[in-house]
Amino acid sequence: MLIVAGVLEIGWPLGLKVSQAAERRIPGLVIAAVCMVASGALLWLAQRDIPIGTAYAVWTGIGAAGTFLIGILFFGDTASVVRITSACLIIAGVVGLKLAHAWGRACGEHLWADGARRRVLQRIFRSHGSLPLPLRAALSGPRHGA
Repeated sequence: MLIVAGVLEIGWPLGLKVSQAAERRIPGLVIAAVCMVASGALLWLAQRDIPIGTAYAVWTGIGAAGTFLIGILFFGDTASVVRITSACLIIAGVVGLKLAHAWGRACGEHLWADGARRRVLQRIFRSHGSLPLPLRAALSGPRHGA
C-alpha cells in the first residue's frame, strides 16, 4: 500500500508539469489532484501499520526519486553525476528505513519499549511541570495503529 502511495506521489508533480501546456491544463490539473488525494489516502492507510516517520520518508522518497527519474527520461532534466548520486542516496535511505522497520518488527525490537519513551519525555519536561496535553495523549495511546 505504501509503495502504491509513493508511486501516486509521482503523479501530482507530473500532472502539474503536463498542465504547463495550455491545451493540457485541465487534464494535467485533474491528474495532479486525483494523485494527491489517492496518494494521501493510501499514506493514511499505510500509517496504521508503519511508524509515521518511516511511512512518510518512504512515501516522499519514492515520490522524489520517481519524479527525478521521469524528469530525466521524459522532460530533459540534467542527469549529472551529482544529481544521480544524490537520487541514489535517497533510494538507499528509503530502502534502509523500510528494511529497518521490517527487521525491527521481525525481531520484536523497539527502541521505546517498556515505557522508555514515556520516561524520556517525562525527564525532558520535568522542569516544566507535567507533560503538555498532546504529548500526554500520545504517550497513553497506541504508538502507530497497533
